[in-house]
Amino acid sequence: MSYLQNLLKTSVYLPHSNRESNIELLRIFTAMGVVILHYNYGRALQYVDQSSLNFGVLIGLESFWICAVDLFVLISGYFLYGKKSVSIMKVVELLLQVSVFRLFLGLTPTIIQGDFVSLKDFFKLLLPMNYFVILYLVVYVLSPYINTLLLNLSDLAFKRLLAVIFVLFSLLPTINDTVQFLAEIGMEDLSTIGREGSNYGYSLVNFMQMYLIGAYIKRTEKEKKKLSSLMFKILICWSILFVWGFFGIRAGMDINFSYSYCNPFVIILAVYLFLLFRNMDIGNNIVVNILANGSFAVYLTHKNFLSYLHIENYANANVIVLVGHILGSVIILYFVGFFAYVVYSFFLNLVEKMIPNSIKQLKLKV
Repeated sequence: MSYLQNLLKTSVYLPHSNRESNIELLRIFTAMGVVILHYNYGRALQYVDQSSLNFGVLIGLESFWICAVDLFVLISGYFLYGKKSVSIMKVVELLLQVSVFRLFLGLTPTIIQGDFVSLKDFFKLLLPMNYFVILYLVVYVLSPYINTLLLNLSDLAFKRLLAVIFVLFSLLPTINDTVQFLAEIGMEDLSTIGREGSNYGYSLVNFMQMYLIGAYIKRTEKEKKKLSSLMFKILICWSILFVWGFFGIRAGMDINFSYSYCNPFVIILAVYLFLLFRNMDIGNNIVVNILANGSFAVYLTHKNFLSYLHIENYANANVIVLVGHILGSVIILYFVGFFAYVVYSFFLNLVEKMIPNSIKQLKLKV
């Protein structure tokens, strides 16, 4: 495979053969949304005056893109549904990419500063420690078995399964977390997810839920929905999350309570956003397809550069300046991540040439 072909192939964590540019565009925007979330969390929202217009702008962006992680998994569920095997090499490649990026981004500043790197720190950086990747790979490896079970369900049974899962793992945990905050009492023992509560959706349970939703959409899609209707529904969900977050955070609610990944409205927003892009038709755009391949590298790299943006200096600046800084930061960090992907892809291509085809074609099958 040539280097150009390697750039054109899909990312290892989204194994589908059809390059649908509308979904690829969604992947780009979703990666940018993750950057915005981390721009806010522990940074802009920590410094901003909560009585200012800037606070409303940040909450608005947070409310819109809090579904980004759910979207990543939903997209995979959509494209993986029905498959009876998964590539072992894709698992290895994804873990390798995480380790390489962690090692490079962790060691480079230390080496530049002339500091000593202990053997313990080196091996710690070498480990592919990333909650999203680990949970995603669990879903990916289990997907052929999940698909086999789903194929034995009727459409109605599948729909009922989703309804039950939504109530148990989204609605009830959110009610539990909200009552826990309002009543100021510990209610973890009532959680339907785990002893420590919902974990704000950072759980395999929520990843499985989003996978099943994506699979259901793939299985039952028949005709395209009106974009205007989807946009209206997105606006409703966004408005609810905006009010929820705006008043919740000002009342002292932890941002994780306000914006849990398993919040029903976060999940519904992810579904409507996916359907919106799924029903768009932008043709087969090679530029979008190439840029989308770097979306995962953006996810892996952007946190390492946020401290250089001096976000604290812009949180309370003129609102136009703040918005400009956010947009500029997101675009710059996306292209930094994409450049990292291009470099990584070049060396990965060299390594792949040395791997026998028999190993590359290893699959886990049902």
